[in-house]
Amino acid sequence: MRLIKKGLAYVCFQNKEDMSHFRENKLNPPTRDNSVEWNLKEFEKMRTGLYEEGKATLRCKIDMQHDNPNMRDFVAYRIK
Repeated sequence: MRLIKKGLAYVCFQNKEDMSHFRENKLNPPTRDNSVEWNLKEFEKMRTGLYEEGKATLRCKIDMQHDNPNMRDFVAYRIK
């Protein structure tokens, strides 16, 4: 939650294929710039099981323009 509150993480609803496409093309995901409040609400929904496995992830805001694709907003938390 600290990362979300600092604006350094966000909830993402992209599937694996979309996430790969956006990362390969250095595109910002649709929810990357949503508000801290929105992300906190969505993260709470993730934590309490309102989303099924694979529907949402928490991603760290790094740099979508980074030369190393693995450093482009990687997944920090996923629903299992």
